[in-house]
Amino acid sequence: TDFIESADIVHESGIDPDSLKFMLRNRFDLHALEARLAASDKIQDANASILSDGTVLIEATPMEPVARVFEYGKPSYYINAGGKRISAELRYHLDVPVLVGRFDSIHPAERLLPLLDYIASHPEAGALVATVTQESNGNIILIPNIVGHVINFGDTTLTADKFQRLRTFYRHVAPVKGWNAYDT
Repeated sequence: TDFIESADIVHESGIDPDSLKFMLRNRFDLHALEARLAASDKIQDANASILSDGTVLIEATPMEPVARVFEYGKPSYYINAGGKRISAELRYHLDVPVLVGRFDSIHPAERLLPLLDYIASHPEAGALVATVTQESNGNIILIPNIVGHVINFGDTTLTADKFQRLRTFYRHVAPVKGWNAYDT
């Protein structure tokens, strides 16, 4: 599902299509139109041009969300790979990783993007992790698909090494000690 449709582009452009036929071409500001569209939370980039018949052609690339963010006490939103926020609307439901927690300028949701990239590019990590949570101090907690466990991941350093140690734990320690021996 794209975050933008043709009607959305017209709305985001701020232009009344019926008034375009009365506008002089040399007075039409294509750069301002592109800037308005690029400022939209649903558009990654936009290119506008005027065709020889006077038609305004807009080519827009919709945002590609990589995660949905749930902050305590705030409306949820999506973020793209660059960290740009995208409004979460009822008409959209995407199967992307979920980030939960308290995010601020010191510990923004974007800091978790390298972790999400790792999870997305390693199927075994993706199969393990259900939710990524950030505590108010920035500590990262992974909620695995294995019920009754949480993983205190710390921060985003040494991600590959940490996942390797998790695989070792789940293969060699948990079966011997018992699946209920550890909760964290």
